[in-house]
Amino acid sequence: MNNLIIKYSIPELVIVIAISFIVITQFLLYIMHKTNLRGSLIGGGQGSFVTALNAIFAIIIGFVTIGVWQSHSRINQIVDKETNNIWNLYRTTQALPQPVRDKCHEALKLYVEEVIEKEWPAMSKGNDNIQALKKLKAFNDLVVPYIPQNNGELNAHAETLRLLSEYRELRRDRVMSIKPLIANLLWFLLIFNSLMITLLLCLADIKSYRIHSFAFILFSSALSVIFSLLILYNYPFSGPQAISVEPFKKLLEVYFPLP
Repeated sequence: MNNLIIKYSIPELVIVIAISFIVITQFLLYIMHKTNLRGSLIGGGQGSFVTALNAIFAIIIGFVTIGVWQSHSRINQIVDKETNNIWNLYRTTQALPQPVRDKCHEALKLYVEEVIEKEWPAMSKGNDNIQALKKLKAFNDLVVPYIPQNNGELNAHAETLRLLSEYRELRRDRVMSIKPLIANLLWFLLIFNSLMITLLLCLADIKSYRIHSFAFILFSSALSVIFSLLILYNYPFSGPQAISVEPFKKLLEVYFPLP
C-alpha cells in the first residue's frame, strides 16, 4: 500500500480507488439482480436491522478516520517542536566558550543535514537512519562532559542538557511514527464490513435496476473518498500528504545563519 501512495498523486489515487469501488459494487449488484436476490430484505424488520448496521459501520469508520487524521497532525506538531528545540539548542550553546561553542554548532548542522538528506528519504520508505542518531550523539558527547567555569556557563549548560533530553524524546516519537497508523487487522475489518454493507444494500428492494445502480455509484464514491483519506494519512512520511522536511531546511537556510 505504501507503493500505491508513492506512485499516484492525490487526484489520481482518489480516482483509482473510486473506480475500483464502483466496479466491485456494480459487479455485486449485477450478480444479485441476475440471481433474483434483490428484495430479499423486504418486510420482517430487516430494514431496521440494515439501518442499525449501517449506523454502527458509519460510527466505526468515522472514529478510525478522525483518529488517523489526529495522529497525522500530532506527528506534524512533533516535527515542528523538534526544529524549535534544535534552534533553542543552537542559541543556548552560544553561551559556551570557544572552541566548544563552534564545535556544538557544527555538530548540530551536520545532524540537521543528515536528517534532511538521508533520514527523511529513508523514513519515506519505512526505515530509520542510524547515522543521524550517531551525529546527534556526537553533539551529546560535546555537551555532556563539559565542565562549566562560571555561573553563566552553568545555567547555559543545565539548559542545554534539559533541551537535549526533551529533543531525544521528540526524535524517538518521530522515528517510531514511520510505521502505518492503521494495523493490518483493522484494514481487514474495515474492508470486510464494507463488503457486508454492500451485500446488504444489494438485497434492498429497489425495483429499478438503473436507480439501484445509480444509488450504488453514489455510495461507492462516498466510501472511496473515506478510504482514500485513510490511505493518504496512514503513512505520515510517505505519499503526497507526507509530513514535510521543510522545518529542518529552514533551520539551515534561515535560522542558523542568524548572528
